[in-house]
Amino acid sequence: MTTALISCSRYEPKTGSTRCKYYIQGGPCALPDEFMCVEWLKAHGHVVPALLPPFEGVYPSPPPPLASYSNVPAEVLERLAKAEALVDRAEAEEWDRVEKLLADLATKAGAAANCEDEARATTNFPSPKTSEK
Repeated sequence: MTTALISCSRYEPKTGSTRCKYYIQGGPCALPDEFMCVEWLKAHGHVVPALLPPFEGVYPSPPPPLASYSNVPAEVLERLAKAEALVDRAEAEEWDRVEKLLADLATKAGAAANCEDEARATTNFPSPKTSEK
Protein backbone atom coordinates (compact mmCIF):
# COMPACT_ATOMS: atom_id res chain seq x y z
CA MET A 1 0.00 0.00 0.00
CA THR A 2 1.48 3.33 -0.96
CA THR A 3 1.08 6.39 1.21
CA ALA A 4 -0.86 8.12 -1.60
CA LEU A 5 -3.73 5.67 -1.04
CA ILE A 6 -3.77 6.13 2.73
CA SER A 7 -6.48 8.48 3.95
CA CYS A 8 -6.06 8.18 7.73
CA SER A 9 -4.90 11.53 9.12
CA ARG A 10 -3.07 9.73 11.96
CA TYR A 11 -1.08 7.36 9.76
CA GLU A 12 2.59 7.18 10.67
CA PRO A 13 4.63 4.57 8.81
CA LYS A 14 6.61 2.04 10.80
CA THR A 15 10.33 2.15 9.99
CA GLY A 16 11.06 -0.10 7.02
CA SER A 17 7.38 -0.81 6.34
CA THR A 18 4.29 0.76 4.81
CA ARG A 19 2.25 -0.36 7.82
CA CYS A 20 1.24 2.26 10.37
CA LYS A 21 3.12 2.18 13.66
CA TYR A 22 -0.24 2.18 15.49
CA TYR A 23 -1.58 -0.88 13.65
CA ILE A 24 -2.17 -3.97 15.81
CA GLN A 25 -2.40 -7.40 14.17
CA GLY A 26 -6.01 -8.11 13.22
CA GLY A 27 -7.11 -4.50 12.68
CA PRO A 28 -7.20 -2.63 15.99
CA CYS A 29 -5.50 0.74 16.35
CA ALA A 30 -3.12 1.38 19.26
CA LEU A 31 -4.22 5.01 19.61
CA PRO A 32 -6.41 5.37 22.70
CA ASP A 33 -9.13 7.34 20.95
CA GLU A 34 -9.40 5.05 17.90
CA PHE A 35 -10.93 1.60 17.97
CA MET A 36 -10.06 0.10 14.60
CA CYS A 37 -7.46 0.95 11.98
CA VAL A 38 -9.15 3.05 9.29
CA GLU A 39 -7.03 1.52 6.53
CA TRP A 40 -7.76 -2.00 7.76
CA LEU A 41 -11.52 -1.27 7.72
CA LYS A 42 -11.27 0.04 4.13
CA ALA A 43 -9.20 -2.94 2.97
CA HIS A 44 -11.70 -5.41 4.43
CA GLY A 45 -14.84 -3.75 3.05
CA HIS A 46 -16.17 -2.31 6.31
CA VAL A 47 -17.82 1.06 6.76
CA VAL A 48 -15.23 3.64 7.75
CA PRO A 49 -16.44 6.16 10.34
CA ALA A 50 -15.91 9.86 9.73
CA LEU A 51 -12.30 10.84 10.34
CA LEU A 52 -11.58 12.59 13.58
CA PRO A 53 -9.06 15.39 13.83
CA PRO A 54 -5.78 14.38 15.46
CA PHE A 55 -5.87 14.42 19.25
CA GLU A 56 -3.85 17.34 20.51
CA GLY A 57 -4.65 17.16 24.20
CA VAL A 58 -2.71 15.56 26.99
CA TYR A 59 -3.48 11.96 27.85
CA PRO A 60 -4.25 11.55 31.56
CA SER A 61 -1.68 9.77 33.66
CA PRO A 62 -2.73 6.49 35.25
CA PRO A 63 -4.10 6.64 38.78
CA PRO A 64 -1.72 5.87 41.65
CA PRO A 65 -1.79 2.37 43.17
CA LEU A 66 -4.66 1.66 45.54
CA ALA A 67 -2.44 1.58 48.64
CA SER A 68 -1.55 5.24 48.12
CA TYR A 69 -5.13 6.48 48.06
CA SER A 70 -5.57 8.77 51.01
CA ASN A 71 -9.34 8.21 51.17
CA VAL A 72 -9.10 4.48 51.96
CA PRO A 73 -9.92 4.02 55.65
CA ALA A 74 -7.09 2.70 57.81
CA GLU A 75 -9.36 -0.15 59.00
CA VAL A 76 -9.72 -1.38 55.42
CA LEU A 77 -5.97 -1.29 54.87
CA GLU A 78 -5.41 -3.15 58.17
CA ARG A 79 -7.95 -5.83 57.20
CA LEU A 80 -6.28 -6.18 53.81
CA ALA A 81 -2.86 -6.61 55.46
CA LYS A 82 -4.32 -9.26 57.82
CA ALA A 83 -5.93 -11.09 54.90
CA GLU A 84 -2.63 -11.11 52.99
CA ALA A 85 -0.85 -12.47 56.09
CA LEU A 86 -3.46 -15.23 56.42
CA VAL A 87 -3.00 -16.22 52.79
CA ASP A 88 0.79 -16.27 53.20
CA ARG A 89 0.51 -18.40 56.35
CA ALA A 90 -1.94 -20.82 54.69
CA GLU A 91 0.40 -21.21 51.71
CA ALA A 92 3.35 -21.87 54.04
CA GLU A 93 1.36 -24.45 56.02
CA GLU A 94 0.30 -26.17 52.81
CA TRP A 95 3.93 -26.41 51.68
CA ASP A 96 4.86 -27.81 55.11
CA ARG A 97 2.17 -30.49 54.69
CA VAL A 98 3.40 -31.35 51.19
CA GLU A 99 7.01 -31.64 52.38
CA LYS A 100 5.94 -33.87 55.28
CA LEU A 101 3.96 -36.13 52.92
CA LEU A 102 6.95 -36.40 50.59
CA ALA A 103 9.25 -37.24 53.51
CA ASP A 104 6.77 -39.92 54.72
CA LEU A 105 6.58 -41.40 51.22
CA ALA A 106 10.37 -41.49 50.97
CA THR A 107 10.59 -43.21 54.36
CA LYS A 108 7.94 -45.78 53.37
CA ALA A 109 9.63 -46.38 50.02
CA GLY A 110 12.94 -46.95 51.82
CA ALA A 111 11.28 -49.31 54.29
CA ALA A 112 9.63 -51.21 51.45
CA ALA A 113 12.98 -51.56 49.69
CA ASN A 114 14.55 -52.86 52.90
CA CYS A 115 11.73 -55.41 53.34
CA GLU A 116 12.20 -56.55 49.75
CA ASP A 117 15.95 -56.94 50.29
CA GLU A 118 15.36 -58.92 53.53
CA ALA A 119 12.82 -61.15 51.81
CA ARG A 120 15.23 -61.87 48.98
CA ALA A 121 18.01 -62.60 51.47
CA THR A 122 15.91 -65.27 53.24
CA THR A 123 14.80 -66.98 50.02
CA ASN A 124 16.56 -68.40 47.01
CA PHE A 125 14.83 -66.05 44.58
CA PRO A 126 17.30 -64.01 42.53
CA SER A 127 17.21 -60.24 42.74
CA PRO A 128 15.85 -58.58 39.58
CA LYS A 129 19.03 -56.49 39.61
CA THR A 130 21.35 -59.50 39.44
CA SER A 131 19.30 -62.04 37.51
CA GLU A 132 20.48 -62.92 34.04
CA LYS A 133 18.17 -62.74 31.09
